[in-house]
Amino acid sequence: MAKSMGSEADAMIKKLRAATDGAVNDFNLIQQASKAMLQGFKPEEIEKIFQMADTAADATGRSFEEMSEMIARGLRTGRTAMLASAGIVVDQEKAHREYAAAIGTTSDQLTD
Repeated sequence: MAKSMGSEADAMIKKLRAATDGAVNDFNLIQQASKAMLQGFKPEEIEKIFQMADTAADATGRSFEEMSEMIARGLRTGRTAMLASAGIVVDQEKAHREYAAAIGTTSDQLTD
């Protein structure tokens, strides 16, 4: 089991390295991935968050760590202003329509 977990961790680190174009050291990748997992994100979601964070960090001059935490927090809480400050624009109406369709209802029937 430990060997299996080790190979899964190695595979995830390789994917995260690729997602950040190798610009982030392994310690920071593991640290940020651990934080994201504790927030309930799945490995494939973390990979996407890291891609966005790497791009946003390059565009804004902020650190990868700051951007990955900001994006994860914005996604988890639904705070679009936080995502916007990371350079991510969310079409809330479209997101609500897609979510409603996925759960078999309409967007006007969703509640807060």
